[in-house]
Amino acid sequence: MSTVETVTLAFAALVLIAWYLTYTAARLHRLHTRAEGALAALDAQLVRRAEACVELANSAALDPATSLLLAGAATDCLDAAADDMRGLDWAEGDLAQREALESDLSVTMRHALGFLAERGEASGASGASGV
Repeated sequence: MSTVETVTLAFAALVLIAWYLTYTAARLHRLHTRAEGALAALDAQLVRRAEACVELANSAALDPATSLLLAGAATDCLDAAADDMRGLDWAEGDLAQREALESDLSVTMRHALGFLAERGEASGASGASGV
């Protein structure tokens, strides 16, 4: 094998390796972009849920204690959303606090909505017995 053939073969191998690395880097970048988009969508959904909870707490449909608990959990979530979450490394688990806040909001919402359902059943039963 001559020197020209060896150099040509080495150059072709380097071109193939460079193409493979570029292709892999592009795929990794697309995956990272999709993951960031999903995180942003989850963040926006959490903010919408927290805002709806604040509206429910201020609507006088709940008793004062439940309204206070719901407003507190929603405010905690909104305060966390106002913080700069972009500096956190979500892949390393730095969003554990955010996950705990969302879980607390879900539990509080479940309690408040259960209270509303019980209250609705009680008013429906008292209305039916009065007729």
